[in-house]
Amino acid sequence: MHEVAFDETGNTGAALLSLDQPVFALASISLSRSEADEILASIRTAQTGEIKFKHLRRKASGQRRILKLISSPELTSGNVIATLVHKRFMVVSKVVDLLVESFAHANGVDLYKGDATIAISNLHFYSMTNFCGEDWPETFLHRFVDMLRERTYKNVRRFYDAARVLCEISNDKDYAKLLIPILASEQIIGHILANSNRNSLDPAIPAFVQHCTLWGERFGEDFEIVHDSSKPIFEEKTMLENLMGRGEEEHLIGCP
Repeated sequence: MHEVAFDETGNTGAALLSLDQPVFALASISLSRSEADEILASIRTAQTGEIKFKHLRRKASGQRRILKLISSPELTSGNVIATLVHKRFMVVSKVVDLLVESFAHANGVDLYKGDATIAISNLHFYSMTNFCGEDWPETFLHRFVDMLRERTYKNVRRFYDAARVLCEISNDKDYAKLLIPILASEQIIGHILANSNRNSLDPAIPAFVQHCTLWGERFGEDFEIVHDSSKPIFEEKTMLENLMGRGEEEHLIGCP
């Protein structure tokens, strides 16, 4: 059976908007043991135990070995998948997906058609700081994360207070109007929070599902997954196993 090994980096947990690690990365690879040994043999030394990036990067010699490894012709688009997630953009897109889209749906508007949610996410990501300055957009996004992580009345109130400030300080009236759906979502925030969980903001889960889907399409058959300890993956183990279940009837969810 095919075996796929996964590894991630840049998962800062609750500190999702950490400036030190703005990007989350997940990589997965499928090689035979002999293929893996052959690739690693070219960069191993007599003193090398487990090869760790954090150790290699410290010295110029280690950096050259890293470049040699990733330049190996044995690593191809057919046996490697890598996903990068810009975490700040992900948070902005979650504001749109969970709040704006939910409010629109409740009023009979489907923002998934024509990729409107993507367009709105891009607009807010690039325009918010231009029209509202640097400080309050950052506060707004941090409070959104807090509200999703800890669903308390205080955190809900603090988030919508920040949203109202953004509307008030926007130096462009047209952009301020685009923030109104976020404010209006307060009417149904109880329903929104009840139908999402605290891991909704963790990039590890959608990236993992994406990789499994792609590997499944490549192999066309069952495969084994090797993944190190990951708190969000473990917490969503039941849901992920259900997605992997066999014999379930297929259903289209959302727009084709």
